[in-house]
Amino acid sequence: MNQLNTDNPPSRTGEEGLSRRTIVAGAAWTIPVVAMGVAAPLAAASGTPCGPGQVDFSNNYARQSRYSASGSTVVGSGTVNYTLTGTDGTQNVVTTQNFTVAPTSVGSMLTLSGSNTGTGSSNPLVPNNAYVTTYRMSFDRPVTNIRFTVWDVDGASVSTTGAPAQVEHVRVETPGTTATPGSGLVSSGSGYYRSGDTPLTNRATTSRAYAIDYVITGPVSSFLIQMSRPTSTGGYDTDGPTGLGLTGPSFTVPC
Repeated sequence: MNQLNTDNPPSRTGEEGLSRRTIVAGAAWTIPVVAMGVAAPLAAASGTPCGPGQVDFSNNYARQSRYSASGSTVVGSGTVNYTLTGTDGTQNVVTTQNFTVAPTSVGSMLTLSGSNTGTGSSNPLVPNNAYVTTYRMSFDRPVTNIRFTVWDVDGASVSTTGAPAQVEHVRVETPGTTATPGSGLVSSGSGYYRSGDTPLTNRATTSRAYAIDYVITGPVSSFLIQMSRPTSTGGYDTDGPTGLGLTGPSFTVPC
């Protein structure tokens, strides 16, 4: 996507009935999404999970709402179940496309979406706790060596001035985490990474330069992904798929 065009902002209506873009500097960077069913069958295995596992969001996955989802995967002779929860921030909310899934060239990708609904930030280049949405993935037992990638970490600028309009800052706040950001990303402090583009530009969803590889040593039963998404003006959208992508984590169940 090009820089934001302040003369012709796009619009769409979501479940809250709000305009897709109600501010001058409005445009989305999006992941195409496909809603999954409410109920998914458990992976067919009985026994004790042991060894390596891999989450596949295209199988044995169910989205209950924009705030919750669940699934399972076979590990050895047993099954590991997991849950996903989304939490609103003070001035940032989980949007209606959160936890939907789309096929991509790098595998089935889970949308992690959130958007500002409060007042504007004086400096979107700096992460702000008021604009944080949190996504938790929990397993039904401790796991180790969790590896996953967060995609589509970018932003957008006002086309007429080049000033940052909205910026995605991402971090994983779980002990024992190592982050390897793509070449297009820079540190924005407090463990967050953001796009280093000037001006900020929407990037392809599966661009490695705007992705972050994470490794969590563990053992842990859950981990948190946080997105701080301050915008230069307030009252943004609650209906759009703007945000990040997550490909299925791999992990190990200790034997």
